[in-house]
Amino acid sequence: MFTRLLIAFALLVVPATASPVDRLQPRDEAAQDPSFVAFRTRLQGIIENRDVKGLTGCLADDVLNNYGGGKGVGAFNSAWKLDDEQSAVWPVLAGVLRLGGHFGGTKVFTAPYVYAAWPKDYGRLDFVAVTSADAVIRTAPDAGAAVVRKLDHDLLEVIQSASMPQHEAGPDDWVEVKDRKGNRGFILVRDVRSPLDFRVTFEKRNGNWVIASFVSGE
Repeated sequence: MFTRLLIAFALLVVPATASPVDRLQPRDEAAQDPSFVAFRTRLQGIIENRDVKGLTGCLADDVLNNYGGGKGVGAFNSAWKLDDEQSAVWPVLAGVLRLGGHFGGTKVFTAPYVYAAWPKDYGRLDFVAVTSADAVIRTAPDAGAAVVRKLDHDLLEVIQSASMPQHEAGPDDWVEVKDRKGNRGFILVRDVRSPLDFRVTFEKRNGNWVIASFVSGE
């Protein structure tokens, strides 16, 4: 009897193995700091107006532009060709800000949530997160193909990549994917995002929020 009780107790105290999550629901923690909300709102206006001077005024002096050591406002300007009215920085940064983000302490905010909240059980190179609320997997890379299943911000394994970031994807760009149950099919590239796509880190320095990094890759 005593042995049976010990076994029963052991079963109770052994922690259950947590199964990997299969979804990454959108989340935006910006409201935790009104000063950050005000900064982000101003930045969104700057982006909408394509205000180069306003944007450079939001950059940290040592803003990180890439992992190869590119730092500084001048390097940022050169990398994004801010003198060009068609600079890609505007749609890329706007897309990042639309996807919310998370605080890391009280003085750091990282966007988008896809990068900031990426689960450790999923490889950053091999998976993408669905960011569109009405996304579906189809049997073929065609908008008229049969629907395999509807999605709810699922995490999907990439079978064959379209090799492009989300902001560059058009209505005919597809990627082959597989969900955790083994369902395979195709999804529009614009409906998913890699955690290695562009992300921005904001830092509060001397009481003011600045863009501390704007990078992609790893």
